[in-house]
Amino acid sequence: MLTRKLKYFHFLLSVYGLGRGTTTCCWSGPAVTNLSELEDPSAAGCYPLDFSRDDHPGLLADRDGVPIIDYANLGHQYNPWFVGHVALGRYTLWRREGVPEHLARFRKLADWLVTTAVPCQAGVKWLYHFDWFGAPSPWFSGLSQAHAISVLVRAAHVFQEGRYAQMAQRATDLMIAPLDAGGTAWTHSDGTVSLEEAPSSSPGSVLNGHLFSVFALREAARFFADQRYERVLAEAIRFVAGRIDLYDLGYWTRYSLQSLPLGLPDIASVHYHDVHIAQFRVLEAISGQRIFGQAADRFQTYQGAAGAVRKSLWVKRIAKLFR
Repeated sequence: MLTRKLKYFHFLLSVYGLGRGTTTCCWSGPAVTNLSELEDPSAAGCYPLDFSRDDHPGLLADRDGVPIIDYANLGHQYNPWFVGHVALGRYTLWRREGVPEHLARFRKLADWLVTTAVPCQAGVKWLYHFDWFGAPSPWFSGLSQAHAISVLVRAAHVFQEGRYAQMAQRATDLMIAPLDAGGTAWTHSDGTVSLEEAPSSSPGSVLNGHLFSVFALREAARFFADQRYERVLAEAIRFVAGRIDLYDLGYWTRYSLQSLPLGLPDIASVHYHDVHIAQFRVLEAISGQRIFGQAADRFQTYQGAAGAVRKSLWVKRIAKLFR
């Protein structure tokens, strides 16, 4: 336990104190919402959040152009979430500009997801091959699962190749499988479902990871016309609707519902608070429920209050010491 803590503090010092690595510059902010193509019945429109600014000439990548992240003291690593993130950004560029190079780049990254997918009983998943604090290698994340589905559904539509559709379907099957069966879904006592970014023996309910999974599940449900996916999607949306007050601290948003020592909330960073606002805008658009837009409005007012921002930063700094 002590060794893990020391390694974590070393990582924090390297990244935030000494400015090493690329972990803090992988995802530009603020989040940009793109709602114009949500109703595309093929589920092949632009992704609702615009990640296109993160695929730039200075991006760290391997010799084949697959993006990697410099984790400072943890080394250069492939991150399946980031590959999906960059692929969705390049897809948005292609839809916007129609440049063939953008589509070719998107296809290369979709192919990487196909070739690196790991089959298992519940479906397929993507593994991280480095130790993360508390998660020994190899481990997987519901967040990378979600982005992979969103990429592969679009690749299946555009390229009309069954391998993309098959992989997207198997990935979605794993997403909706229960945690104890190797999936990411946790069914709560009220019947609602949280799609866990960090699958474990109990739900932490990371908000951004759950919502990215909701977006991916909606796309898969539309593409495959699968009622199983629709049923889980409805309960995943109901999960958020019934817990908005839990995620709302009254001055900022929670990153997750995880409990930390000293009664500290697992508070969102400035970046993830902004992501939550954009995600709630999307959730309002796909669900038709105004409560999500009202929550986004409320969260946005917090950003304009200097006292709220300062408080969130201090709480976040203290909370990092107890993760």
